[in-house]
Amino acid sequence: MTEHQPKDDSSGRPLTVLQSLDPPDGTTKYVVQVATGMPANIELKYFSWRNALFGKYDVFHVHWPEFLLRADSKLKTTLKTVALMVFLARLEVTRKAVVRTIHNEEPHESGGRLEKYLTDRLERMTSLFIRLNPVTPYPAGAPCVTIPHGHYVDWFADKPSLESVEGRILSCGLIRPYKGIEELLALYGANAPTETSLRIVGKPRDSDLKDIIETACRESGKVSARLEFVPDDDLVREIYESELVVLPYRKMHNSGIVFLALSLQRPVLVPKNEVNNILASEVGTGWINTFSGDISLDQIHDALAVAKEAVRGSLPNLEGRDWASVGKAHASGYETAYALRRART
Repeated sequence: MTEHQPKDDSSGRPLTVLQSLDPPDGTTKYVVQVATGMPANIELKYFSWRNALFGKYDVFHVHWPEFLLRADSKLKTTLKTVALMVFLARLEVTRKAVVRTIHNEEPHESGGRLEKYLTDRLERMTSLFIRLNPVTPYPAGAPCVTIPHGHYVDWFADKPSLESVEGRILSCGLIRPYKGIEELLALYGANAPTETSLRIVGKPRDSDLKDIIETACRESGKVSARLEFVPDDDLVREIYESELVVLPYRKMHNSGIVFLALSLQRPVLVPKNEVNNILASEVGTGWINTFSGDISLDQIHDALAVAKEAVRGSLPNLEGRDWASVGKAHASGYETAYALRRART
């Protein structure tokens, strides 16, 4: 696969882009990275079915397409399915350009056949794919550009830095089954041979996970948790108070938590794979530590020792991940997608 090479300089063509996301709400949601630093010639609109079906825009930028269909009831899912069918027809008839950011290699939770049919149809309509790292696969022969995930250094520049708690390990973010939290908890039983403590922060995806974590907190003095969505200020404090952020995912591709931790100058421990190996080389020694196979206390202890020594007096290299660069790259991508769609029609 050959990556598309957009123009270095924006042509300044005015374009209106409909995002598949809600508007920025002052938190670190990914939409903020897309919106912040966007050149003045790009007007962003945010998703509602009214905007999608009746609004005026030149480009539709979709993230996590399965979320266009999923809802918490059968009735809502049915209504969203019908609306998406109409929306796809509108995109085709009005020759809108479609840009798709590939955040994950596949959805975290699988959907039904109709969902796959409709998301595949949207994929075939896509003018340009965006990936966050240079190894994410994309459809053969399709135009694609790489725009790296941005950092949060500037976003949290006014937050006071806090001292870490000796030996504290943090695992944070939305808690889903694939993220391996059960394996991590198993290491911190009541008689675990470790001087470290485990802190878990985030909202569990289901009640079973919540019960497992709460049981571990009751049975082990080495485990504590805050099991809810936490405001950014609280999450920043939790990260600052940790010595190492551990993401024990069974499968990992892109993660915003990694860049949040690095932006706050906290090293991470993540699964060993091609994406994380590339990132480790980019940001500098000690900041990205990896484990192979099942995570173990030895791997956590080793990563903590390496990180303490390696990152002392240094900063992770996050060059090119500022949001102005991210915004400019998106603007160039929108212009490329618009031109490609016009050329096809």
